[in-house]
Amino acid sequence: MRSAAFSPAILCAIALLPSLLAGCGAVNRGVATRPEVLEIGDGVPGKYVSLAAVDTTLFAVFSDRESTTLKTLQVPIGPHLPAGLPAATVLDKIDVTPPLSPSFGEHVLAASGSRIEVMYASRHNEDHSILKIAWRESADSQWRLDIIEPPGDPVALLGGSSPVLFWASGALYRRAQASPDPAVALPQPFQLRGRASTFSPDGFTVFDGASGTLMAVTLAPEGVRVRPVPGASEIHSSLLNSDGRLAVLSWDAKSRRLLLFEEKPRDTEVAGGTEFNRTTVTLCDGTGTAIVLPPHRRGGFLFLFDEIRRAGAGSTDHQLSLLAPARLIGGLGSRYEKSVVLSGPEPIEGFAASETPDALYILAVQGTLKLIRVGLQP
Repeated sequence: MRSAAFSPAILCAIALLPSLLAGCGAVNRGVATRPEVLEIGDGVPGKYVSLAAVDTTLFAVFSDRESTTLKTLQVPIGPHLPAGLPAATVLDKIDVTPPLSPSFGEHVLAASGSRIEVMYASRHNEDHSILKIAWRESADSQWRLDIIEPPGDPVALLGGSSPVLFWASGALYRRAQASPDPAVALPQPFQLRGRASTFSPDGFTVFDGASGTLMAVTLAPEGVRVRPVPGASEIHSSLLNSDGRLAVLSWDAKSRRLLLFEEKPRDTEVAGGTEFNRTTVTLCDGTGTAIVLPPHRRGGFLFLFDEIRRAGAGSTDHQLSLLAPARLIGGLGSRYEKSVVLSGPEPIEGFAASETPDALYILAVQGTLKLIRVGLQP
């Protein structure tokens, strides 16, 4: 185990606007809450990771380049991370010997109640890939497996106990798990870029490289409903706000900005589709993953993103940054504050997050795989 802590001073405090932040002014105020970090020394992790709270347990999914497998790890939820971690278990062999597939470790994790589902791609030789779904109850030890045709890239799992699978294979396909027959979800060609983000049991956002558009896809009686989110990129995260309207966090590489797109009230919809308000969250460089968490019980969103900072003398620092309402992380007042959760010279290849009532848990790949717990104030 190796511990780490927040930077001893707040990097940035930002005045709160109606729902977010406007600018950045340095404030030298300490943080009461410091994260705990456990290093998971298990093989050589791939960039795709997932994390979900299932009952009283954290359930993690990650790939191992060394053994070319997809692994799972269960960690008890408590006031602190455990002193040691149980051994990870192998879910499946997902690739042949190197060179590995460019999409090695690509998967989707969904948890509904005590049911766990993982959809993932598996390459059995250089020319033959299989798309699979594995599912079980959290108390079980054995997985049930099914093969999905045609093979492709996993996109999303919706519907809870009656799951609907979405995947990409030249088109966006969907299929009820109980049915063997796939259907084309969209009439036009589709090319997956980035990872999709599930915002409700009935919907997700995904970037289509064929049209260059981020789309919100929602299950509907007639099949699916699709709404474009103009200006958002493949680096994004989405949720429903307290009013049930869609909110999307997205990084714009050209302007070096994290942007929040918030759906306008439905009575303002126009003939061309849903309209979105756009607000700048903050400036950042080199962001590869961005996550927004809901505003319940805290009066403001929580933002988690990786960025590159110049450390002086030509060196570069890669850090995982957190923007949160000050009181949530031990600060004062109704302002947003920015803190560094993880920092080092190695790139942050990917991360995932899951929130419980008293903590934010993060699974991150920076050289090694790390599990982080950030305590949250009530």
